[in-house]
This record gives sequence, structure tokens and C-alpha cells, in this order.
Amino acid sequence: MIEMLMERWEVPDVVQPVPHFEGETLPWEDRPSWMPNDNISCAHLVCEPDGTARLYMDQRSRCNPAGLGLDAMKLHKQFSKGRLDSGWTRRRDGLAWTGITTHVIGEKFGIGLPPPVV
Repeated sequence: MIEMLMERWEVPDVVQPVPHFEGETLPWEDRPSWMPNDNISCAHLVCEPDGTARLYMDQRSRCNPAGLGLDAMKLHKQFSKGRLDSGWTRRRDGLAWTGITTHVIGEKFGIGLPPPVV
């Protein structure tokens, strides 16, 4: 899983590319209005029925971009195979999204996370 520090910091002006992620990386502020603004996610991954993937990254979270990219691609692969667990939210239009965080943060906030994606 990705590494993330709990402390937040000032948001940089530019979103850095996320290594290993083949989709579009966008700033947290650009996420859709229906998507929550939580304080535990490093990013939210949105997958479209056509295979498009967007990653809304909360740059305040200081997450490990390389780990985030790998996790996002593994989750996108799950979506492509139709293997969505309870951590995903499905919409009627076929789009699905999920938050990405760490087990340490999940435990701290009492959130039961599924086992790491392998």
C-alpha cells in the first residue's frame, strides 16, 4: 500500500505526474461535485466504462506518488475485470470510483479496508 503522512501541507500550484499511472492525474479541487472531500484519502480513482481512468490527487496528503500510481493501476485493472469490492461506489452511468489510502490511516479512523491489491 502507499505511504502517507497524516499531517497536511500547503498545496503546490501544479499537479505532478504520478509514476506508473497511465490515466489522467488531476488536482483534488477538480474532482466532481458528487465526490466527497474527505481527509483520509490520498486520491480518488474514477474509472469510466470506456476504460478511461482519472486520479484526483490530494497533494496535501504527502503520499508516495510511485506507490499511489501502482495502486491506482491495480485498482483500474480490477475495474476492467469487473472485480469491484465494497470499497467502490458504482454509478448508474457505469462509472465507478474508489478512494485510495493506507491501512495505517484506515485503522486510525476505524475504516475496515480490504486486503491490499495483489
